[in-house]
Amino acid sequence: MYLIFCLCSSTMRGKFITFFNHFTFDMDSARNGHPLHCDCDLYHLKQILEEITNRSSQDVISLHRFLSWKCEVNTLLTFGTVILPFMQLNNSQFICTQNTPCPDRCTCYVGPDGYIYIDTVIVDLLIGCGGTKQKEMPAFTPNKGVASIAATFYYNDIKDFPDCDAKGYHWIKLTSFLNMKGNDLTPDIPQFRKFVTTCLVKMKRLFLAYNNIQFLPPSIQDVPITALSINNNKLECDCNNKWMKSWINRSPYILIKEHIYCTNSGK
Repeated sequence: MYLIFCLCSSTMRGKFITFFNHFTFDMDSARNGHPLHCDCDLYHLKQILEEITNRSSQDVISLHRFLSWKCEVNTLLTFGTVILPFMQLNNSQFICTQNTPCPDRCTCYVGPDGYIYIDTVIVDLLIGCGGTKQKEMPAFTPNKGVASIAATFYYNDIKDFPDCDAKGYHWIKLTSFLNMKGNDLTPDIPQFRKFVTTCLVKMKRLFLAYNNIQFLPPSIQDVPITALSINNNKLECDCNNKWMKSWINRSPYILIKEHIYCTNSGK
């Protein structure tokens, strides 16, 4: 924000251009190969640099001054480490921390343009709670105007799904991306049925791999999911779950099918 304020002055803008035309920052050497973090501060800097480098006048900074600038996309937006040239990132790859409201022991993010693009889903708010020793999904109330949410709770100790009609849990009905990988999910059967039927109304990407789930409610077939992982659970292949085999085989959105096993027959 300070840079934006300073560059509103033509004098400071001229000094900024002169400075970058005389000096090149070798960020690989300066940071020992460690990339920058794609946050809102860098987003504002990129906007300034794009404005100046795109000018047709003589007040132009050459893009080669920034070739060594690399930026690491927040891992919540990717499934692994992604490092890209700073000036080639698009706006949706920058995210900004929002301190309140946010669940305890979690970090919340918003996009500099008002949205975040995560795994083909566009959301207003991203809640990052992975690896924070959560015992249950938290109750909280997002800001007014939030209509879509992505939430990550991977590698915690959560055993069951909450009642999204209970106080503080309405946010789940706004969630279109939910990562619950690597918890201890052994959901209560009636509660799981209600969760699938009433809570997943906007769900597009649901990740439940590496838990202790023993059954799936048949109503999950009606959820408008575009990606679902249920591999490496403890599904019981009894008469009540006979429907699952044909559903898994015919559903292209179910991921890693080769690692969906039955506890009583091996596969």
